[in-house]
Amino acid sequence: MRRIWLKLVFDAFLAGISLSAAAQPPNTKVGTNNASPRFSVPKVQLAPTIDGRVNPDEWQNARHITLDYETKPAENQPAPVTTDAYILQSGNTFYVGFIAHDPNPEDIRAVFRERDGGWNDDMIGVKLDTFNQQQLAYQFYVNPLGVQTDVIENELSGDENSNWDAIWDSAGRITANGYQVEMAIPLAVLNFDDTLAQQTWGFDLIRFYPRDSFTRIALQPNDRDNVCQLCQLAKITGFKNAQQGTNLIIAPTLTAIRNEQRDAYDPNSDFDNESDVEAGLDVRWNITPDIKLNATLNPDFSQVEADSAQLDVNETFALFYDEKRPFFTADSDYFDSQMDVIYSRNIGSPDYGAKLTGRYDKQTFAGFVANDAATAFLVPGNRSSDLAVIDEKSKNAALRYRYDVSDSLSIGTVATARDSEQYHNYNYGIDARYRPSATDTWRMQWMQSDTRYPDWLKNQFCYGDPADCQRQAEQADDCDFGNCPVSEQYLRTEDADGIKGNAYTVRYRHQQSNYVALAEYYNYGRDYRADLGFMSQIDMEQGHLGAGYFWYGDSQDPYTLIQVISHWRVTRDQDGTQISDSKTLDLHYDGPLQSALNLGFENKKELGERYNQATLTLANNAPEFDQNIWHFAGSFKPFNGFYLGTYFEYGDSIDYYNNQLGTVKYGELSTTWNVSERLTFSLFQQHESLDVDGGELYRADLTDFRVSYHFSVRSYLKLALIYNKVERNPALYRYYSVNRSSEELSSQLLYTYKVNPRTLLYLGYSDNAIANDYISDLRRNNKTYFMKVSYAWQQ
Repeated sequence: MRRIWLKLVFDAFLAGISLSAAAQPPNTKVGTNNASPRFSVPKVQLAPTIDGRVNPDEWQNARHITLDYETKPAENQPAPVTTDAYILQSGNTFYVGFIAHDPNPEDIRAVFRERDGGWNDDMIGVKLDTFNQQQLAYQFYVNPLGVQTDVIENELSGDENSNWDAIWDSAGRITANGYQVEMAIPLAVLNFDDTLAQQTWGFDLIRFYPRDSFTRIALQPNDRDNVCQLCQLAKITGFKNAQQGTNLIIAPTLTAIRNEQRDAYDPNSDFDNESDVEAGLDVRWNITPDIKLNATLNPDFSQVEADSAQLDVNETFALFYDEKRPFFTADSDYFDSQMDVIYSRNIGSPDYGAKLTGRYDKQTFAGFVANDAATAFLVPGNRSSDLAVIDEKSKNAALRYRYDVSDSLSIGTVATARDSEQYHNYNYGIDARYRPSATDTWRMQWMQSDTRYPDWLKNQFCYGDPADCQRQAEQADDCDFGNCPVSEQYLRTEDADGIKGNAYTVRYRHQQSNYVALAEYYNYGRDYRADLGFMSQIDMEQGHLGAGYFWYGDSQDPYTLIQVISHWRVTRDQDGTQISDSKTLDLHYDGPLQSALNLGFENKKELGERYNQATLTLANNAPEFDQNIWHFAGSFKPFNGFYLGTYFEYGDSIDYYNNQLGTVKYGELSTTWNVSERLTFSLFQQHESLDVDGGELYRADLTDFRVSYHFSVRSYLKLALIYNKVERNPALYRYYSVNRSSEELSSQLLYTYKVNPRTLLYLGYSDNAIANDYISDLRRNNKTYFMKVSYAWQQ
């Protein structure tokens, strides 16, 4: 199997080189748009006032630019509306002013939102590649009411990181003829080489114009046959002898928390109270123009806002949640690699943290260290994963280095470490990205790990007497599914003296305007661990082939995009036993009212749970189930402030509790309604049920309801209610005792006043209530009162 997939990948490599050679004219620099226009940025002594009014007197010396091209959904057609932009600089700040004309200003889509939440609105902004190396770009956007969005675009990974937050100034207002926006971006928030006498930056101006379709308008054309977006930017020159400065930010914090808990199973129990008031300090400092330090002492790393809810009723692998904590999200793009080897939410409660990030010439480097009051990590497997907890402090570190050999080739290394008294996990490796042409990209990564577990850790995954688990694991037979105390994670942690493993991946992608083809190969060894990352599956190898064809419409067509996409994935364990074989076919349609429809079918052959759970062997040790699954997704945004999305799935599904095949009915409904510019309701509803021989095994429903009211761009009040109910039929569970019913209700009320990402006030309250077969009504078992205030001094 491995040789077959490697041959497919190698053949794809040769095909990619031949295609790129045929498509590339002689002496053309790969990935470079030689026709990119250049604009000089005038310098002024008197800076404009940032009030959302592009005053001709204040902007009379600015460079005037127009946004003339619609790049999406039409390809490089004349823009449907007029947009005037003005750029200038004062030596330490870059200023951009926009006049966005609109023949029907009543149709402008804009509401007050949280920062980085304006992607459904009319929005206008600037993109800056300050090193002009086509690897990273800053993006700054503002909606017509002044709501900010800032993003870092990573060309290497293809990701856009909206968790990055800079301190900059902006204002917007709606006018009788459209809207106007002004932006002031301090050079101190940007990384650039200030040893140069004059700067040359990649540059684009972008306007999002959402009406019947979501229209993107830009400064210059965008070539769909060029997979590198940052290679196509225009250029700006200027900023003579510009100095980045120290950008020193000192932000002391004060946090007060009061927790109240009680035993929900005892109706007469009282709440036990615990209060804590702590001071902390966050520091951000540009040690040099290219090197930044982020440090935090005694931080509050609590989750300020409730996570998006997810159903977890018939899952064998852990669920992923986004990181939201500012220390870890700052400059997190520096740590990106092709495998998820750095997942900072594994660090739950540190006393300190320090992060160093930098760039010099063609080199990028980053590292962080933090301790943790406890140590929690995933123990992965090829059929399940589970969380392990070691009640002792740990030290955590991550390092990342990348060298850009050329515009088309980058190589790098990454390393992580988790270390406590009885445990360690060290993970290190190399990666590369190679772009031989504008349409072809190769990505490769290899990792090696070294792990030691405490002797007793395996007993966390023994569901019975430890002596029985030890005996069954040693005999490795006659330990039937449902009657065995041994779990997969018990066997994965049994070798406490130390295990070493490796993982690698090779990925190839060929993309042109009307089609895409890809070939990928993943190989994760049985002893590989990435405990500071999020890699829940190991002891497997997977081959993946995919292809798609696209049709683009224009204003005369009833569609803006039609896609046909197919994927084939085959997964085997390291012994060669097939775990799954999945083939999918999807038809996607984008049309009027910003509608998106997707109809798909999957045929999947997949192994269930092991018959004998005292061994990791899968060959002849697990049933294979043939599944046929239909799914449908649809969404549309018919008018300002309203979104409706649905997803349905029907077909065969494995019942992992009973190792049998059932019929699943799954549905999602999500909607957002901006009742006014300030008031927003959102609802997310999930339903899942599974029918097996004998009747309905379970029925699960989840409701996530949120309402927010914005007093201004800076302050808002939000209420979140999350309700989860699962009903099971215990008679159909042959091997496990389960509750007939379980319920949970969580609520959170949060007030936020945010001058900027580091000067802010949070006031919050949250509680939790549960019910099950032993608690007849929802009974509150936890209450938390929360306050955090911080103030940033910036120099």
